[in-house]
Amino acid sequence: MLADRYLKEYAALHKKPRSYLRNVSSTKVLKAFFGERPLKNITPADVHAFIVDRKEQGKAAATINGEVAHLSHMFTWANKLKLTTHNPCRDISKLKANKKDRYLSREEIDRVLAVCRGNLRDMVILALGTGMRASEVLSLEREQVDLKRKVAILPDTKNGDRRIVPLPEEVVAMFQRRSVPLGQWFATSLANLEKRFRKAVARANLQGVTFHTLRHTFASHAIMAGVDLHTLAKILGHRTLQMTQRYAHLAPAHLQAASEKAARSIFAADVPQNVPHAIGHPLQAVESPEEKENVT
Repeated sequence: MLADRYLKEYAALHKKPRSYLRNVSSTKVLKAFFGERPLKNITPADVHAFIVDRKEQGKAAATINGEVAHLSHMFTWANKLKLTTHNPCRDISKLKANKKDRYLSREEIDRVLAVCRGNLRDMVILALGTGMRASEVLSLEREQVDLKRKVAILPDTKNGDRRIVPLPEEVVAMFQRRSVPLGQWFATSLANLEKRFRKAVARANLQGVTFHTLRHTFASHAIMAGVDLHTLAKILGHRTLQMTQRYAHLAPAHLQAASEKAARSIFAADVPQNVPHAIGHPLQAVESPEEKENVT
């Protein structure tokens, strides 16, 4: 079956562990709906029926979009292997997902830090201070942190690029308090981190907050503090501004201040307008003889 071959011959070889596990989860859902149906018999109408079925089950738009994207990539892979010649997902529109990113206010940040202890608190500080993903926090090794230069060097990020992440003073101080490890700074699993963080968030009485919310919090506060989108994209590791653009609406005050700064430069006069020009000033109008006679 295509789904099983894709997992074994492509996903297991080319995808990172977390992406592979997402593919496994999506495959179970797709197999439950499509069964043993031959590839050539799967039509756009079938994909649409799958979307409707998942929506009726109460699944989020983002979840359904991810499952359809997984199905689409399986067909793309199958096309390359000449197993089929079509892709029933090609003209299927994505569901409109809620793209509003939850981020913590200053008061909520204090509440989260107040209920976190030990390793968890240090990982929260790192994520809040750098915008690093949970996977990047957990895989961070001793050799990747340069406290003298105040940077962390991530050699293999989500999009495959090497990234240099600046470390603010609070994060540097956190690392200096810890004993230097032989390997990774935080010896725990992603599942354990997410479990402990969920419990901490519950104690802080906050809703809709996950560890990934800390990344959105860093980005949101950076924009509100006046960091431009291009710089933020570099820090977060976005290849394009499309992902970073979601935070642009948080910068109205910064944009207003920039506009006023530009206006002051444009309209400011070298000579105050309420100060009379001296006689003979180059800008002073020359009086005609007739005007002089009228004055006298």
